[in-house]
Amino acid sequence: MSAARLLLVVGCIAGGACANGSDVATGPDACGSSTAPTRLAAGLDTGVVVVGASTACLQIDGGAGDYLVSVQLGTSTLGFGGYAVDVARPGARVNAASSVVAPGAAPSAIPLAFEASLREAEQRWSRRSLGPQQRSLTTRALTRAVPVLGSIDTFQVIANLSPPYTYVKAPARLVYRGSRVLTYVDVNTPAVWTDADWAALGAHLEHPLYGIDTVAFGEPSDVDGNGRVIVLFSPRVNALVSQVDCARSGFVTGYFYAFDIASTAAESNQGEIFFSYVPDPSGVFSCPHSVAEVQRQLPATFVHELQHMISYGQHAVARGSIAEETWLNEGLSHLAEELAARFYEARYPAPMGRTSSAQLFPDSAGDFIMSNLANSYRWLLVPSAYSPVRYAAGSLGGLEERGASWLFSRWLVDRVGATATRSLVQTNRWGTANVEAVAGAPMKQLLADFGMAVWLDSVPGMPRPPLLSARRFRSRNLRELFAALLVARPGLGSGYPLAPLPLTSMRRATLRPGATEYFRLTVPTGGTRLAVRRPSGEATAVEWQVQVGVVRLNP
Repeated sequence: MSAARLLLVVGCIAGGACANGSDVATGPDACGSSTAPTRLAAGLDTGVVVVGASTACLQIDGGAGDYLVSVQLGTSTLGFGGYAVDVARPGARVNAASSVVAPGAAPSAIPLAFEASLREAEQRWSRRSLGPQQRSLTTRALTRAVPVLGSIDTFQVIANLSPPYTYVKAPARLVYRGSRVLTYVDVNTPAVWTDADWAALGAHLEHPLYGIDTVAFGEPSDVDGNGRVIVLFSPRVNALVSQVDCARSGFVTGYFYAFDIASTAAESNQGEIFFSYVPDPSGVFSCPHSVAEVQRQLPATFVHELQHMISYGQHAVARGSIAEETWLNEGLSHLAEELAARFYEARYPAPMGRTSSAQLFPDSAGDFIMSNLANSYRWLLVPSAYSPVRYAAGSLGGLEERGASWLFSRWLVDRVGATATRSLVQTNRWGTANVEAVAGAPMKQLLADFGMAVWLDSVPGMPRPPLLSARRFRSRNLRELFAALLVARPGLGSGYPLAPLPLTSMRRATLRPGATEYFRLTVPTGGTRLAVRRPSGEATAVEWQVQVGVVRLNP
């Protein structure tokens, strides 16, 4: 796996001189003689955050010791580009350039791009007038009966990865008729499973997975009037990706497309439907997919996409609002995966259900949570480069951003309580306004607390209870989680992924909106000052909402 390298370019602050990158002193006071500092007495177990400062000169008076310093853009509304901030100590010198090695890209480009196109289309559909269209669908739904087992129906399945989409008709047979899920199998599916096998999988998707999502987020819409979600297993999903691209850039395991709810066009299935790939051990339609692989990967995809379906129904259909913003929509779908993992964690307490006694999670929970842990591990290696609350325009987010959004969603639900998931979905609000309303706090304060929480949670030697509850995770121990990840995937890395950079002189952080950089600062007796400015020496812009967090890490 190739590694991408992120360089932290370090330059000079105001009043100093730079010569070919050599170390050059910039003066005794990093804040300037005319600047009155903000005095902080950061103590053990308490974080101090300077929120929304346009410029910052900080005097740290908490006593000699080691401190964590976080520098953050406390807003998600800026343009997506990077914003450079210098953090300097008295007598600052230009540090030698530092680098952090980020993990190489995982083979996921195709499924991420495909889902991005679906969610972008979802936003477009939700911005159209849904009133007359939804009344038309509802009227037609009154005459639609629940089909009998073995009956054949024909569905429209997307045939290409990018819009404008084309469609292929897929005749499929009903193999499972549950009270909330109908499972169809495309008649062209390779004959590797019996009807009983398909029915067992359909029953599993309904009990417990459908219930996990609906308890957490609410019910999906029902524009076809059958009171059920349709699951279509079709090799047409496999065929979206060629054999060559499948091995190189990933494949689509399943998807939900709001067009099937929002449109009355001939290509729309005009109902709630989840499309899934099928076992294809011989690779007839694309690269080979074993029965065991589908059994392992599909359930997490189902709960993920079902949250998208519920969210669209609650926002656009029930309330005529706009579909949820991508970062929060994805964060909640990844949270849905974790909620399924929690179900199995509760069902199989240690040491039950585990192949090895060293496992933190039972076997049945691993496929729901391990990818989220891996994604968030990747993010915490380079936290300044990715935002938990902002994706690039037209992007569904990379693995790192998804990991960040999942952790933010988990922390937010820990802070507010379990009812937060329904409150975030059953609303006509979206994005920042949605989060602020549910949390009862401005986004800049939430980002400040979350930014501190990802380091302060479960710090060795620092008791968890005395920490401010907003600056830790209440239901998870992050260091325990990542230790479990590294046992399961030893090639990923070692230790806790977030490693604050030593701040001996001056560092430059280039931040995305809502992103954070972390530093470790040794404060001498008598305290020290820090200046936080633009590389030009000017104050940071007010709209950047620069936030500085400081907490003492030892007695």
